[in-house]
Amino acid sequence: MKIITRYIPITNGLLPIMAIFLLTINVSQAQGNAERLIGSWQFSTETSFSKMNQNAAERMGRDTELQQKIRAAYIGKTIAFMPDGSYAQVLGNGQKASGKWAVDKNMVRITVADGSAFYFRFQIVRGTLLLRPPNTEKTAQSIVPDQYFTKI
Repeated sequence: MKIITRYIPITNGLLPIMAIFLLTINVSQAQGNAERLIGSWQFSTETSFSKMNQNAAERMGRDTELQQKIRAAYIGKTIAFMPDGSYAQVLGNGQKASGKWAVDKNMVRITVADGSAFYFRFQIVRGTLLLRPPNTEKTAQSIVPDQYFTKI
């Protein structure tokens, strides 16, 4: 089989046009992802708890006080991403947090009132939102790392 390749010379005028085109595609994808996040989301208890890592599940099984605190915080948890970039969270125990949110590709950054920023990879499939901390060694290990939500 003979492979034929052909090089197309890029003129100085074509390069900036291609750069703008590629930048526009990336901005459009980020905006599309952001628009899909807008709205209120209810924590999916069964799905999220069933995806806990084995060590966390065993620890919760041994420590009933920890189990009660975790369940009180997560069961009934809601989050909301507003079109103006504001963010709100209400835990199952009534504790509230608010701040701002922004999207960069498949990452959402949530910045709370004290300036702390939290990063999550996210994906939305068939109306289910998955928030997952990024894979970095600096990220604290979460009891419920994969948090699933349904739009309400």
